[in-house]
Amino acid sequence: MPYCQFNDDANSKNHIISKDDLIIDSENNSSNLDNRIIFNKTTRMVFFSSIIFSSFLILRHRKILLRSYEEQKMSMFSETAFYFSFYEDIVNSSDNIYNIIKKMIFDDRTEYPDVINSLSRFNIYQEVILGFLYKFLVAFNYKLKFLINVIYSFINGENFLKNVLYNNDSSNKCIFLSTPYNFYFFCVNLILGFGMGILCGTSTYLTGGSYISGLTCMGFLFGNFRLRLLSRISSLPLRENFALPFIWINNMILISIIKYTNNKDSKKKWALLYFTSVILLEFWQFSVFVISTQLLSVYILFLLGYEFSRLKLVLKKLIFVNLIATLTSYLLHFFNYYILLTPLPQIGISILLSIQICKVFSAKIKEPKFSLFYSFSLGIISLIVFFILKFILNPISDHDTHVFDMLKTAVFGEKYANFDTMIYKMGSSEFSFITKEQLEMIKKSGVLFIFLPGTFSILFSILVDTINIKIFKYRPNYTNVNNSSFSYQLEDHSQISDNVSDSPSNFSISSTSTSYSPKSTLTSNQDWSSCFEHSLQDEYLMYTRKNQTSSYEKKNISIFQKLGNPNNENQDTAISFFAIQTIFYCLLAIIISRLRVLALPYIVVISSLSASRYYLQFILNYYKNLLLNIFQIKYYKDKATNSIKKHNNRAVSFVLLAISISILFFSILKFPFSEIKSGFIPENNASSSKSRLIGWINSNLPDYTPILSDMVVGATLRLTTKAKIITHPQYEHIKIRKRTQFMYSISACISIKELYETMEREYKTEYLLLSIYRCAFPKGDKNAITMVHVTNFLDNINHRCNNQEVIFQRTCWRIQLDNQSRYFDLVYRNAHYSLYKRKSLQDLKLFQANIFVEDKSNDFSKFSFKRKLLDWNESWKPWIMNHCMINDVFCPQNIVDYARIIIDIYNIIDVSKLLYEKAISIFPRNSYVMFNYAEFLDYDIGDDPKRIFERYNMSIDLYKQETSKDYNSGIIKGNLSNLINANQSFSLKMILGFILFSEQINGRTEFVINKSLELIFENELIKLISSNFEFMSLFEIIEHLNSNKIVNVDFDMCFVSLAYNTCMISSYLKTIEIESRKLEIMQKIYPSWLIKTVYNKLWIFSKLLDPNNACIIKYWSLFHNNEKNNIDFIYSFFLE
Repeated sequence: MPYCQFNDDANSKNHIISKDDLIIDSENNSSNLDNRIIFNKTTRMVFFSSIIFSSFLILRHRKILLRSYEEQKMSMFSETAFYFSFYEDIVNSSDNIYNIIKKMIFDDRTEYPDVINSLSRFNIYQEVILGFLYKFLVAFNYKLKFLINVIYSFINGENFLKNVLYNNDSSNKCIFLSTPYNFYFFCVNLILGFGMGILCGTSTYLTGGSYISGLTCMGFLFGNFRLRLLSRISSLPLRENFALPFIWINNMILISIIKYTNNKDSKKKWALLYFTSVILLEFWQFSVFVISTQLLSVYILFLLGYEFSRLKLVLKKLIFVNLIATLTSYLLHFFNYYILLTPLPQIGISILLSIQICKVFSAKIKEPKFSLFYSFSLGIISLIVFFILKFILNPISDHDTHVFDMLKTAVFGEKYANFDTMIYKMGSSEFSFITKEQLEMIKKSGVLFIFLPGTFSILFSILVDTINIKIFKYRPNYTNVNNSSFSYQLEDHSQISDNVSDSPSNFSISSTSTSYSPKSTLTSNQDWSSCFEHSLQDEYLMYTRKNQTSSYEKKNISIFQKLGNPNNENQDTAISFFAIQTIFYCLLAIIISRLRVLALPYIVVISSLSASRYYLQFILNYYKNLLLNIFQIKYYKDKATNSIKKHNNRAVSFVLLAISISILFFSILKFPFSEIKSGFIPENNASSSKSRLIGWINSNLPDYTPILSDMVVGATLRLTTKAKIITHPQYEHIKIRKRTQFMYSISACISIKELYETMEREYKTEYLLLSIYRCAFPKGDKNAITMVHVTNFLDNINHRCNNQEVIFQRTCWRIQLDNQSRYFDLVYRNAHYSLYKRKSLQDLKLFQANIFVEDKSNDFSKFSFKRKLLDWNESWKPWIMNHCMINDVFCPQNIVDYARIIIDIYNIIDVSKLLYEKAISIFPRNSYVMFNYAEFLDYDIGDDPKRIFERYNMSIDLYKQETSKDYNSGIIKGNLSNLINANQSFSLKMILGFILFSEQINGRTEFVINKSLELIFENELIKLISSNFEFMSLFEIIEHLNSNKIVNVDFDMCFVSLAYNTCMISSYLKTIEIESRKLEIMQKIYPSWLIKTVYNKLWIFSKLLDPNNACIIKYWSLFHNNEKNNIDFIYSFFLE
């Protein structure tokens, strides 16, 4: 290769500078500048989109911040409640950090009677971090509050800054610190919002800094943010909500490493990759499978021959980093061997061993060169080594067997199903194949229309590049091209050599500096351009000669050789890696629907690449040159065509820009307005039954009492009480799976005597808590997996129901209907939960003669459940008279609520009628009982309308008496807060029930209207809303509603129901004013200005609590003269 020589007069010394060195230095400087520009654009996109997403997530579910802390805790379900309970233990503990950690290491509450290390067993480090951070910020907040109060004591006027930093409630706390849940809520949403910003940044980074691609990614992410499709953020404590952002960060770091292996910051990148891998392994147990797909994606590219030597180095380092991360996680989990037995270390070790084995067999070669045989051999050896390791470790690797069982069942059918696989499928589709409805939602976002062709083009380009690498390396008249640099090596500067390196991995331009000719050197006073022109001419001649082939060779080119594309740059290795990993995630999402949270974000990123004009230009050039090569079309350049080409390039650039912008707008137009039209409160599992159960346990049982329950109820107990639990939703451990099967055997046909003895012998507990849903057939989809299906797969066949007994003949009902003279006492019951206590051995001896002798065949089809269901003295009286009326403050409510649920679930009206009538006879002066009995007569019996009307009217009169009595006692005690009774918000439901029935029977008569107005205007809560709340802030109103029990979960009166009821009353008053022509008659008692004032204030109050409740949407036109449109919804979303 020609060299350029420069004479340095100052040093009197000649320096010989290679042209390659000059080109490389120039390219490095240009590359570094480009990298900085891309990095800066990526950073801007990350932070911009992070702010947008975090704000959206917080606004989307912001109304949950209005709940009391107790209701916030009860709103969580199953594993979310379980994980949050550890956070609750920390924030509510007065111990120091050492003692808090010690209690978690020696935890006797979670798997009683065993003592376990919770930090070792569960992925709860995020709860530990947030818990201590919350305690620190709360302590700091008090000091900051004191400082601000001192400063503002010297300032007159409006405390604007103080109002911004603090809400105006009595505690004067920051809103995000007002409850531990609020802090948790903000942290999770900010983390997930930042993660989605990383996705948009990844799109920008892959396309070389395209803002349009990043914005398109943002549009498609929003387009798929509906009904928990993209993220289950409504269930905050789920492990994936913490892990997903770090998965995306981890992947972006690896993409940067793949693109720029020799970058000066590579050590920092590898360190950051290690750190994020450790976080992943600590935050989510499934992360081992996620990182495994990452390894496999890089390995597949390596097997395909992509940048063979460089990817080999990346692959080895990646394996070592992840193995060290696994070892670190093993230490952080206090030597939990489960982590070492996961697929991640097995896959990494298999790949490393296979590379070493192949290296030994190819010892004659200094460095193994890439070939089809090498690739095939390496892949086969890797599989063999992996299965050998799996076979060796299988006897001790039992914690993740259920995961492989689920995959095996999904792939090969139900014949491989067992209890572990069936329980994951029960009740939802999250662990089944992705549903048709979910695919339809993804289709509506429009992302599939771009993802499918985009992914096909990437995969096909990978195929073409593989053919280039594998086939054309054997053809001496073709040279492989990568990243628009020709792979060649000049042996001598004086002449052009025809020998071209056949190694596809050698893409560097190199030269031999030992031999050169003085004729080809230039002194410093010579022109630079002549040196480079000479070099470029040599390169062009060489390139021309290399592309000349004989006519014989052209006639014998195979179809695979035609696919070769020697004149085109290869597909970006990072994009190829990203596409392969997306395919892995898609396969997982198809098999297990819940894993769509892995696939869908990557589908969005792949789709957003098509919004980059430069990426589209690359694809266009790639396939244009490919077609030219397939059809053997020569493309000649001359001066005449250059001008035409210039104009064509401008036209093509304009068209590509138009396509890019069109895709951007297409993604934005797919925004799901259904998300901002829905309520702003996430999944709410708080209920009156759950609240009353928790209150009863905390009031009647000693702290740390062990209670046997199913995993869902156990998680709630751990969070909301101090009871010790025996089962929980963390299903990975083999011991918990065994305990869960035991609990489900109660839904089958386990012997009651065996149940009694096992509780005493193994679990050391006296109390058994059953949910009614563990003893019922859920209504709805007939193909849904139910409790009955699951119990058919119990490992212990003696616990199964051989004759498929009806639900009332199973153990869960037999233990209820035989509670008087059998092994258990029913000590508490409400609509959804029943709590039993084991009888002592002395009590059992008293009933020894009456104990039911159970058939070992598990045939309980002769159990006379029909007679027992209607037997008041044997089945119902012991519970009500011996327990309910003695120690249950909600006894009347629980009786009628249970009667209601009997109809709703089992549709047995006779039993409900018995319970309703007994409740009326026992509690004849209770307004709640009377109102529910009126509803039963109205909706279920269809009784005499006059009698029903009397019952509705009587319930309201009884309510007035109850509130009046409470008011008088409050005056005597000097506590005016007693004016607002716990039933007050329920009174609005009673008024609406009276109005609805009265108008349905009698029509809107003058009597009905006057009676309705009387009930409305004399209601204390409506008076309060119409007067006191007018000049109060939202937080002051919320504080008042919570502190005075107006919003009370014990009566199923949450903010949503209160907003709905006030809206319905407001709409009724507005309708009366508009439709009725009897306004003059009404004005004699209630003036029109009073009616308008009340319904306007009720309407405003309802919108303030829940601007998108069903009533507001339905009656919007009544108050605003038009239907609620998208602009109104957007205004409500951001400003109300």
